[in-house]
Amino acid sequence: MFAGEIVRYRRRRQNPHLPRDPITDRWLKRLGWYAVAVLGLCAGVLVNAQSRGPRWLATILFVCLAVALAGLGVSVIVLGWRNGMRIARLRNWV
Repeated sequence: MFAGEIVRYRRRRQNPHLPRDPITDRWLKRLGWYAVAVLGLCAGVLVNAQSRGPRWLATILFVCLAVALAGLGVSVIVLGWRNGMRIARLRNWV
């Protein structure tokens, strides 16, 4: 689903003559940052569990993980909606 968006993003970055799409570019960057945050927080939760760290640290990590997952979900929804609207415009549905 996002492979096409990423390819178009890279083409826009390499070719200055292609039309810019700053909103999609911004949401793709957010998607990347949220994905990195989710992976890092999952690793933090696992390390905390294996080392039997304090419970308050686990609570903080889980809350941050929930926020990052929510942001990741919103990014996926927004990018999917924008991609769907782009396809609809190409097919003259809208």
